[in-house]
Amino acid sequence: MEKQTFLSQHLHDANETYLQHLGFTLRVACTLVVIAAVAVLHGLMPFIFTHTASGMLCKLMDEMKARKALCESRRMCSAKKDP
Repeated sequence: MEKQTFLSQHLHDANETYLQHLGFTLRVACTLVVIAAVAVLHGLMPFIFTHTASGMLCKLMDEMKARKALCESRRMCSAKKDP
């Protein structure tokens, strides 16, 4: 078995290609920008977007937790295969 670099190990654990991983991280970054904008607008006008930013953030966190659990399970599985 060939030794994996940190990058290739992370992509393996995430079960993604480089472009898939880049796409996901760009989507997360854009989502965070939108959440920040919504939060600022809510701060300026408290009567709008009363639960929007927190709801979006909770949804994003749930997705990140699920991805982390998958990554950790794959890392444990791959670690068990190594001598």
